[in-house]
Amino acid sequence: MLILASPTDVIYVATSAAAPVDVHVTWVDTNTGAGTITPGRQNTAITTNSSVNVSGTVPASTQRNVKSIHIRNKDASVAPQVLVLHNDGANQEYLFDIILGAGKSLQYTDQGGFKLL
Repeated sequence: MLILASPTDVIYVATSAAAPVDVHVTWVDTNTGAGTITPGRQNTAITTNSSVNVSGTVPASTQRNVKSIHIRNKDASVAPQVLVLHNDGANQEYLFDIILGAGKSLQYTDQGGFKLL
């Protein structure tokens, strides 16, 4: 389970090469004051070697439970290094690091962890 507990908590995906990589993230937000639960999702297309926020911004008084992350390398020949990172606004931690082959996918689920597909 990946919990984003404050507005400064973010999941980043970083790539080492300019290859087309698609990222889809799903989550459930729990507003700690109101007790409401709201599902959400974000699609991100990465085309440069950069670090990109793929989890959106967590609203104040909210905890975000990241349910799944799907990362797909759409390139036919380039195999970039892909890093999944958590940043809490002060510290950045590596969650997963892989060379993602051409046409391959990396999947994270809160029930099964990270898997190469």
